[in-house]
Amino acid sequence: MVDNTENMVLRTIYLPKDLDQTLKAAAVRGARSKGELIRDLILTGLNEKRKDPQSYFVEWKSEKKSVRPSSPKAKVVEKAKAKPVRKKAVAAA
Repeated sequence: MVDNTENMVLRTIYLPKDLDQTLKAAAVRGARSKGELIRDLILTGLNEKRKDPQSYFVEWKSEKKSVRPSSPKAKVVEKAKAKPVRKKAVAAA
């Protein structure tokens, strides 16, 4: 089967060899690719997690925009940008 990858994002993950072999066997039995199987398993897992009110996936499809937490490095960069730059006086020869 050929996937339409136009609206997809590539993610690279490391799997233990035994898990990869299990995925390969399941994909062959289901006559589908490992990629299709992995996407299906991720969606199933996310849907199960959203059923749990304690899960951090509860607001996964929320209409709220997510806000990235600011890092300490970002604050340092902001402070550095705020300081005026002083020009050194050039000595006339």
